[in-house]
Amino acid sequence: MTPPYSEITLNINVLGGCEVICNDTPLSGCSAKAQALLVYLGLNLTPQRRPHVAGLLWSELTESQSLANLRKVIHEIKTATSDYGPIVTADRQSLSLSQNITCQIDALRFREYAQASPPTISSLTTALQHYQGQFLHGFFIKAATGFDSWQTSMAMYYHNTYLQALLEMSVTREKQGDTDSSISAMNLLLQLEPLREDYHLRLMTLFANSGQRINAMRQYETCVETLNKELSIEPQSELTDFYQQLQSKPAVETEPRVPAKLSEPHKFIVGPPVTSPHLFFGRNDYLRRIFGWWQHPPFGHVALVGLRRSGKTSLLQHLKPISGQQAKVRYGQKNRWLQHAENYRWIFVDFQDPRMRTLSSLLTYLLGHLDIAAPENCTLTQFMDLATEQQWTTPTLILMDELEAGLAADELDQSFWWTMRALTQMTDGLIGIAVASHEQPMQAADRLDKTSPFFNIFVTLELGPLEESEAHEFIDSTSLDYTEEERAWILKQSSCWPCLLQLLCQEKYFSTQAVNGEDKWRERATQQLQQFAYLLE
Repeated sequence: MTPPYSEITLNINVLGGCEVICNDTPLSGCSAKAQALLVYLGLNLTPQRRPHVAGLLWSELTESQSLANLRKVIHEIKTATSDYGPIVTADRQSLSLSQNITCQIDALRFREYAQASPPTISSLTTALQHYQGQFLHGFFIKAATGFDSWQTSMAMYYHNTYLQALLEMSVTREKQGDTDSSISAMNLLLQLEPLREDYHLRLMTLFANSGQRINAMRQYETCVETLNKELSIEPQSELTDFYQQLQSKPAVETEPRVPAKLSEPHKFIVGPPVTSPHLFFGRNDYLRRIFGWWQHPPFGHVALVGLRRSGKTSLLQHLKPISGQQAKVRYGQKNRWLQHAENYRWIFVDFQDPRMRTLSSLLTYLLGHLDIAAPENCTLTQFMDLATEQQWTTPTLILMDELEAGLAADELDQSFWWTMRALTQMTDGLIGIAVASHEQPMQAADRLDKTSPFFNIFVTLELGPLEESEAHEFIDSTSLDYTEEERAWILKQSSCWPCLLQLLCQEKYFSTQAVNGEDKWRERATQQLQQFAYLLE
């Protein structure tokens, strides 16, 4: 007899990770392939042909093998959701999410608000709140090149939609006469896309039109420096001509070096990692230990381990800019962690980038950063010959983000990881490696059948919440007026996790922008916290 099922609500969150919640309970006992299937069906509202879906999820198998695996995954989902009722409808030709369920997907809500016509401050603010990070950030499945290609294209689509929403926010704020907020949105866009010359030009124009000629000229200089460093090119003539016009004007205005509200909203954006040193808070004990291992050879190797959104990527990306004396820092913030930091060579490997999960492409990338010409279709043997035949004199630090994604890559097999271990032993101790991972490197390697001595070399630093004093420093930096009771509430609700501090202060910030001044920011903040319940357990 069929049990009397109640109404089913399925929440699928794909911006910033992958989370499937059925009737307010996270779906457990489902494999990554099962989650991928639910995500794909949720975002494709029409029934999908079985061979097509099977080919996406098992790209390297024959059609009969992939269809057999698909049947197993459908049964797996049915078993995991037996307490709620069927959430997938399947027949011999196609499958889809069941019509009797209510499915809510954060990506679709984000798109709805981001593409509202005409755009309003309210719709754009709601859209930006929904974008919690890259599409399916940190989510990978093995032997599924079809799904990987789809995931990459969707990630690019939602990233570009987010950029467009930020640009619309800047334009709308400018039309309302709120130049500071318009400038802030453009600064965030350039933080995400520092090579976009059109963004640099718009920001220069905003500065110039608001009487901040000096800042407009500085923005051009920042653009020149960035393009030269990353691409070895000069800006387009349109930017250069505008800069020359600014130079020819008399400097009659008096202005602060940085506008008062220039960087404030940056602190509130939850999702993208923090890339500006002056917006990074806490973790000084971690920095002290890491740079202590890298002062003198032989260098140590460190694994930054923590839950999703614990701040691993932000800390990893913070290491290079904060090491020297050129970093833009807050008053009293320590920099110059490394003696002679300018002599170090830094190589950042993000295994979310599909190019970093292809062996030849990754080896070519590494050799390029070692100033070594790579042969076409470079092999591991060629890589080691080239990397070890030179005399090592330059301290080199390799930062690897999303280690699990690298381990899940078929082309990065055990031989690759053995090669990395050999490289650390054959370079006179002048290579230091830091990895960011959700679990101990050796545990991840064991789980994915890629055990190697490489994963024994790491000292583990587990990332937890900030110290309370560090959380207070962040709250103070937002320049918002908090009562003591509000401050205590934020500390308690966030448990001092950096991303939750950002989220709560973001809601407080938005409340100051409410027209009627009666914004229930704590209620909204509490709702937003639900998706991060795993951090508070």
